[in-house]
Amino acid sequence: MKIMKLNDQPVEQYDYLNSIPGGEVAEAQLPIYHGTVSGLPEGVDALIVASDLQGIVPVPRMETHTITADAAAESDMDLLLGVVLPAHVQLLSCLF
Repeated sequence: MKIMKLNDQPVEQYDYLNSIPGGEVAEAQLPIYHGTVSGLPEGVDALIVASDLQGIVPVPRMETHTITADAAAESDMDLLLGVVLPAHVQLLSCLF
């Protein structure tokens, strides 16, 4: 397999939260680049190449009057960047 081309500019930036020294949290953006490779194995259409995807993606808080406050609190959960990013990248792949 060989990288033929890697674009200089990201096609998108994905917002997430990242831990920083001192136990604080900072907003960050993960740049997403498009590239072209040759020699992919049969049955493989694309690759997602990444390093560390341990950031957190906040899930919008659900506000409803049909469930109790305890049930709503239990449904609020942020997700790891590595869990949500593949679906987002799959949507972006429709552009190429």
